[in-house]
Amino acid sequence: MKILWPIALLVFLFVAAPVLSEQEELKVPDEVTFPARLGDVHFSHIDHADWVPDCTTCHHTGDYPKCSSCHGVREDARRKTDAFHMQCKGCHQEVGLSTGCADCHIR
Repeated sequence: MKILWPIALLVFLFVAAPVLSEQEELKVPDEVTFPARLGDVHFSHIDHADWVPDCTTCHHTGDYPKCSSCHGVREDARRKTDAFHMQCKGCHQEVGLSTGCADCHIR
Protein backbone atom coordinates (compact mmCIF):
# COMPACT_ATOMS: atom_id res chain seq x y z
CA MET A 1 0.00 0.00 0.00
CA LYS A 2 2.88 2.37 0.77
CA ILE A 3 4.18 1.98 -2.79
CA LEU A 4 0.92 3.19 -4.35
CA TRP A 5 1.26 6.82 -3.15
CA PRO A 6 4.59 7.48 -4.92
CA ILE A 7 3.25 5.81 -8.08
CA ALA A 8 0.07 7.89 -7.93
CA LEU A 9 2.13 11.05 -7.46
CA LEU A 10 4.30 10.22 -10.47
CA VAL A 11 1.25 9.51 -12.62
CA PHE A 12 -0.23 12.87 -11.59
CA LEU A 13 2.98 14.73 -12.42
CA PHE A 14 3.30 13.17 -15.87
CA VAL A 15 -0.39 13.33 -16.81
CA ALA A 16 -2.07 16.24 -15.03
CA ALA A 17 0.80 18.70 -14.69
CA PRO A 18 1.24 19.32 -18.45
CA VAL A 19 -2.50 19.94 -18.78
CA LEU A 20 -2.42 22.44 -15.91
CA SER A 21 0.58 24.26 -17.38
CA GLU A 22 -1.19 24.56 -20.78
CA GLN A 23 -4.17 26.17 -19.08
CA GLU A 24 -1.91 28.63 -17.30
CA GLU A 25 -0.22 29.62 -20.59
CA LEU A 26 -3.54 30.59 -22.20
CA LYS A 27 -4.11 34.07 -20.82
CA VAL A 28 -7.49 35.24 -22.05
CA PRO A 29 -7.77 39.03 -22.09
CA ASP A 30 -10.95 40.39 -20.52
CA GLU A 31 -11.39 42.76 -23.45
CA VAL A 32 -9.86 43.11 -26.90
CA THR A 33 -10.02 46.33 -28.92
CA PHE A 34 -10.11 46.14 -32.69
CA PRO A 35 -9.17 49.45 -34.32
CA ALA A 36 -11.56 50.34 -37.14
CA ARG A 37 -12.18 53.25 -39.47
CA LEU A 38 -15.74 53.77 -38.17
CA GLY A 39 -14.61 53.63 -34.55
CA ASP A 40 -12.92 51.02 -32.39
CA VAL A 41 -14.76 47.81 -31.60
CA HIS A 42 -14.40 46.70 -27.97
CA PHE A 43 -14.96 42.96 -27.61
CA SER A 44 -15.49 41.61 -24.11
CA HIS A 45 -14.58 37.95 -23.57
CA ILE A 46 -16.32 38.13 -20.18
CA ASP A 47 -19.64 39.24 -21.71
CA HIS A 48 -19.50 36.56 -24.40
CA ALA A 49 -18.42 33.64 -22.17
CA ASP A 50 -22.01 32.91 -21.12
CA TRP A 51 -23.33 32.98 -24.69
CA VAL A 52 -20.71 31.15 -26.73
CA PRO A 53 -20.55 27.36 -26.29
CA ASP A 54 -16.75 27.18 -26.55
CA CYS A 55 -13.74 29.09 -27.84
CA THR A 56 -13.72 27.33 -31.23
CA THR A 57 -16.94 29.13 -32.11
CA CYS A 58 -14.83 32.20 -32.84
CA HIS A 59 -11.31 30.78 -32.80
CA HIS A 60 -12.22 28.33 -35.53
CA THR A 61 -8.70 26.98 -36.02
CA GLY A 62 -8.53 25.55 -32.49
CA ASP A 63 -5.55 27.71 -31.62
CA TYR A 64 -5.45 31.35 -30.64
CA PRO A 65 -3.30 33.48 -32.94
CA LYS A 66 -4.26 37.02 -33.82
CA CYS A 67 -6.97 37.09 -36.46
CA SER A 68 -4.72 39.21 -38.65
CA SER A 69 -2.15 36.39 -38.85
CA CYS A 70 -4.43 34.71 -41.43
CA HIS A 71 -7.26 37.10 -42.30
CA GLY A 72 -6.01 39.64 -44.79
CA VAL A 73 -2.81 37.67 -45.31
CA ARG A 74 -3.70 34.24 -46.66
CA GLU A 75 -5.60 34.02 -49.94
CA ASP A 76 -7.90 31.30 -48.61
CA ALA A 77 -8.97 33.44 -45.62
CA ARG A 78 -11.51 36.27 -45.80
CA ARG A 79 -10.36 39.78 -45.08
CA LYS A 80 -10.46 40.43 -41.35
CA THR A 81 -13.23 43.01 -41.65
CA ASP A 82 -15.38 40.65 -43.71
CA ALA A 83 -14.80 37.77 -41.31
CA PHE A 84 -15.75 39.87 -38.27
CA HIS A 85 -18.84 41.30 -39.91
CA MET A 86 -20.00 37.87 -41.06
CA GLN A 87 -19.34 36.09 -37.76
CA CYS A 88 -20.23 38.80 -35.25
CA LYS A 89 -23.24 40.23 -37.04
CA GLY A 90 -24.48 36.74 -37.91
CA CYS A 91 -24.38 35.67 -34.27
CA HIS A 92 -25.98 38.90 -33.07
CA GLN A 93 -28.80 38.43 -35.59
CA GLU A 94 -29.35 34.82 -34.45
CA VAL A 95 -29.85 35.88 -30.83
CA GLY A 96 -31.87 38.99 -31.66
CA LEU A 97 -29.32 41.71 -30.89
CA SER A 98 -28.95 44.88 -32.87
CA THR A 99 -26.42 44.93 -35.71
CA GLY A 100 -26.25 48.67 -36.28
CA CYS A 101 -22.77 50.04 -36.94
CA ALA A 102 -22.79 52.35 -33.91
CA ASP A 103 -23.68 49.45 -31.59
CA CYS A 104 -20.16 48.04 -31.95
CA HIS A 105 -18.09 50.85 -33.50
CA ILE A 106 -17.44 53.40 -30.74
CA ARG A 107 -15.92 56.77 -31.60
